[in-house]
Amino acid sequence: MPFSALNLPSIALTQLKAVAEEKFGSAVRVRILYLHHDFALYFGKELYSYVIGALQANNSGLGDWIFRQVAFPEEADNTAYYFQRYFPRLDERETALKGAMIAKRVGLKRYFESVVAKYQLDREDLVGMSSMFAQNVAVFAMARTIKDRNPRVVTVMGGANCEAPMGVELARHVAAMDFVFSGPALLSFPELVQAQLDGEPERCHQIKGVFSRQNLDSPHLAGRGAIGEELPIEVPVELDYESFLSDLTRSFPDRSIEPSITFETSRGCWWGERSHCTFCGLNGGSMAYRSIPPSQALEIFRQLFERYADRCKIFESVDNIMPRPYIKEVFGQLEPRSDVTIFYEVKADLKDWEMEILGRAGVRHIQPGIESLATSTLKLMGKGTTAFQNVVFLKNCLRYGILPSWNLLIGFPRETSEVYEGYLAAIPRLMHLPPPSGAFPIRFDRYSPYFTRAAEYGLDLVPYEFYNAIYPFGPESLARMAYYFEDKNYDAEYLVQLVGWQGKLMAAVGEWKARYAGSDGKTKASLRLSSQAGRDVVLDTRSGELEVKELSALVNEVFLPHESVARVRSEIVLETLKEPSGLPLPARR
Repeated sequence: MPFSALNLPSIALTQLKAVAEEKFGSAVRVRILYLHHDFALYFGKELYSYVIGALQANNSGLGDWIFRQVAFPEEADNTAYYFQRYFPRLDERETALKGAMIAKRVGLKRYFESVVAKYQLDREDLVGMSSMFAQNVAVFAMARTIKDRNPRVVTVMGGANCEAPMGVELARHVAAMDFVFSGPALLSFPELVQAQLDGEPERCHQIKGVFSRQNLDSPHLAGRGAIGEELPIEVPVELDYESFLSDLTRSFPDRSIEPSITFETSRGCWWGERSHCTFCGLNGGSMAYRSIPPSQALEIFRQLFERYADRCKIFESVDNIMPRPYIKEVFGQLEPRSDVTIFYEVKADLKDWEMEILGRAGVRHIQPGIESLATSTLKLMGKGTTAFQNVVFLKNCLRYGILPSWNLLIGFPRETSEVYEGYLAAIPRLMHLPPPSGAFPIRFDRYSPYFTRAAEYGLDLVPYEFYNAIYPFGPESLARMAYYFEDKNYDAEYLVQLVGWQGKLMAAVGEWKARYAGSDGKTKASLRLSSQAGRDVVLDTRSGELEVKELSALVNEVFLPHESVARVRSEIVLETLKEPSGLPLPARR
């Protein structure tokens, strides 16, 4: 369902289809429909991409609000209020997109009806829909459209938006949704299908992790019963993405959308088990780390490459973090095609030799948990890394041809103005390293330590205001179903500092991105060692102009032979490199 990424198949629906077909064989017919492709064609790719990618679109719930009138037609239209409140100032492009959005929104009900008719969804026995991030209201709208045409169709939904207690409120308030799956569903979904096949639909209300309006107060859903039981990750499940690839080709024959193939090698987070990052709301109630054996991972890669590498060049892990043993035991042995790129999320403390192995094995795109370039802030969030480690990590990404996608997060409780001053001083010296995608204030997400221990951090959290403009639910229900929260302590010192510094930091990161890409009309930023006339020199274009800096004999002797900072005493580094390096080094104490 919209608004999800157009280039990615749903690994969850693919796994559900596989386990259902394995269990029931010819007794069931299962198909996966990528309706977000249809809606992207309806809205136009530019508008669709804006809703997915624009910061203000995410902070205002735009992807859900668009479908509000189809999901809740009995509610008064609030278009004028919504845009005045959340989009008061638009540039020329955004104004044009707003006009297109309003026009398309008027015809949405008819389009939903045409999609239901096109795929004959009202003739199915059961229709299930996935919901993560901005997909909730589109799911409700589709369920309502189907039920209006045929009330006998069983409608179900699952995904990250459905975990308890959020899923409880969805089941309570959305009359068109029969069942809401909380947590893993590879066991609970076949159990529900079996009950339907047996002609005993009442059994559906007794399954762990499955909410309905009839069972919300049932004892079996208390505690761990609110989460579905998990199929062990070691159990092989076929990943058949043929329907996705066919649909992508049909919808975008110009090949303007490059497909990725998704796979799973672990669940939970091994670092989060030790130190839950304060802002992270991922994993919900399932932080416990589990991964498949390296030999099984190698077999998955072999199968995926053999089946899809002729049509797909990008293979994306859905893991929250790469299993650490994989660097040696998987990627040290993997030999992918040279045109294949593998994506993983990683901890930003990988060593030089580990990065070299990853780059050689085709792991050319990563999402590292950098988050900050201030050690004090990294300590606040429980990252277990330092600013210097993060800078070295970015340098190694450059060295081994690995693209890091990362955000500079700001606005942490107890973060001080000294951190922001340090950023403005450091960024000009880092222009040659891969920049963040932007400088973004953190959110307080459900399940994060900031949410579960709000009082400890001095936070008074309430749901983002946009939920009131989207869902016709009461405040108590919204508080239980919301995922994004904000601090009501608007005069808190960390928020006052953020307001004063955010614009400057965003501008500095914008300049960093332009300097690194060479898109500002100046010489592209770089910092390279070279030899000229028997002298070792540094060629520095970070400022946009070429500067040639000769290295002293002492720097050559101490610094150049030692790539690992652990081999050189910090006192020597500080004394000899404070000026020649151009890096922001601390003063000696």
